[in-house]
Amino acid sequence: MDDKILLTNDILQRYQISRSTLYFWSTPNRMPSTFICPFPKPTVQGNPKRWRESEIIKWEDAVHRPTDCIQ
Repeated sequence: MDDKILLTNDILQRYQISRSTLYFWSTPNRMPSTFICPFPKPTVQGNPKRWRESEIIKWEDAVHRPTDCIQ
């Protein structure tokens, strides 16, 4: 199975958030207190920023299990 590439707008739409919220989620000292780990940094080069969907799914799971946080 191919790993889908998500652009910034895909992420914003997936979570129904603004760009500034995505920034806060990605910054350890500004992320919501309910998060165990920050949102992952983009790993696919390009502009706009790009993420592998598998990494996003891994983060979604890790938010609830601190030992799985992606750094």
